[in-house]
Amino acid sequence: MTAGALSKESLPPRAPRKHQTQLGKRLKFAWTSGIRELRKRFEDSLLGGLWLFLGPALLIGVYWAVFDLVVGIEFTDPRTGNAVPFLAAFAVGFFLYLTFSEMIGSSANWFKSKRRLVRESDLPVWTIFASLTARVFIQFLFYIAIVLIVCWSYGLATVQGSLLYVASSLLVFWVFAGFGLVTAYLGTFFGDVKEIVPVIMRILFYTSSITFPLSLVPETFRWIPLINPLTWPVEMMRDLLLWDAHNWMQFLGPIFLIGLAIWSIALFFHWRLAPRLADIV
Repeated sequence: MTAGALSKESLPPRAPRKHQTQLGKRLKFAWTSGIRELRKRFEDSLLGGLWLFLGPALLIGVYWAVFDLVVGIEFTDPRTGNAVPFLAAFAVGFFLYLTFSEMIGSSANWFKSKRRLVRESDLPVWTIFASLTARVFIQFLFYIAIVLIVCWSYGLATVQGSLLYVASSLLVFWVFAGFGLVTAYLGTFFGDVKEIVPVIMRILFYTSSITFPLSLVPETFRWIPLINPLTWPVEMMRDLLLWDAHNWMQFLGPIFLIGLAIWSIALFFHWRLAPRLADIV
């Protein structure tokens, strides 16, 4: 037996990368839990997961009929002044709202709905919240696909704009997840949060530029949609898909700063409250 062989045999076995293994297991748990939640949602439905497409498509059809055909709201390209189909401009903003609404609405009661998991499992709290994030993210991917289909069907989108739209969507989702984590902790301690969230979401919907262009808002009241956290990502996504990425960079900075601010609050809440969560839910 050679000295090299002896030296190799005499070496102790490598310790498993425990932390990496645990992290991988927890991320896998979060992802599979998100998929399981969606399957449970559609298990009694004849069309099953097709509702991830059909439901949103029917919704935008209703809004299109009301705001375009009845009310007659028009969107225009800020570069050329040409009219842009309402359905395309609306879909870009509406599916951001649906994602945000799903994240916040579910977060408000998430830890209480997972009471047994919080109390009895050895999973860290962030993993339990990550399972919600995974579920909403899967839905968000379907929404992205619908938006791209609508915009390309009108011949408005470009390859560059579509790629930037998908990449920017990840940034926006990161911001939404931060809001969700803050809401999850607040909802655990204050039951009123669950009741007030639907009201807040409707206010955000009608005061953002989802159903109307900012140009329709009088200068005196334009500050209202501008302080709405939904307006900035909506306008950025429209610029990427409909205005040929003309001015999207001006929205990127504020969105990133909003994300940093909300995640700072979320991580502070997590640091202070996660150790006590099992005693509260």
